[in-house]
Amino acid sequence: MAFPPISLRAFLTHAKKSLFTAIRSSQRVTIVAGNESADLDSLTSSVLYSYIRSLAPPLGAFTPLYIPLLNIPAADIRLRPEFDTVFRHANIDASHLVTLDDLLDGKGTALKPENTRIILVDHNSLQGELGKEYTARVQGVVDHHEDERRIRPDTSPEPRVIEKCGSCTSLVVRTLKPSWESSAGGSSLVSGAAHAQGDSVENDANVTRTWDAQVAKMALASILIDTANLTAEGKVEKVDIDAV
Repeated sequence: MAFPPISLRAFLTHAKKSLFTAIRSSQRVTIVAGNESADLDSLTSSVLYSYIRSLAPPLGAFTPLYIPLLNIPAADIRLRPEFDTVFRHANIDASHLVTLDDLLDGKGTALKPENTRIILVDHNSLQGELGKEYTARVQGVVDHHEDERRIRPDTSPEPRVIEKCGSCTSLVVRTLKPSWESSAGGSSLVSGAAHAQGDSVENDANVTRTWDAQVAKMALASILIDTANLTAEGKVEKVDIDAV
């Protein structure tokens, strides 16, 4: 069952609680994991993919809820001050994020591999402790780096998108654009972000546009930072331009 329209803050809160419930009850889980550098593009790609996919999961999805993973310990978030401004615009904070601390219990991983599926964003080869346990459970990928050919050709119903461009977030936007438009009214990142300039909301439609704007601002920031405002020579591709 798809989520009804929901704020990013409420979604992340629900996703984190659902992960803890799944660990305790050995339920199925779909994790959207960014890479181990855990930069803004990686964070945004995992959050955006999880949020939109949960609003409109595909037929045959392993679970209807997709949980974004920031692939570092929680203590390392403070080493990424660029997150602070984006968090503020998206109306979220670090406590809402799922990190490695939530998946590793000191004895290994807390999720049973047979109950877990992993979607990779901003990398295409699962490394570290997660790679030891879950490489065989990778179900899909959206990435803008060189293809390491570790992901099987058919990842249906999840995408297998590995394509060079400036920002992985751009690829996530393109891949899930139909689902985002159908759930959020079809605004571009720029026009969607513009809705977030005011603090007041007058009706349900305005509330939904505000939630959409918070997500759009996060995505837009990631793309523009990774592409130097779409000016980075040899890096910017059409998919980056189209995304904004």
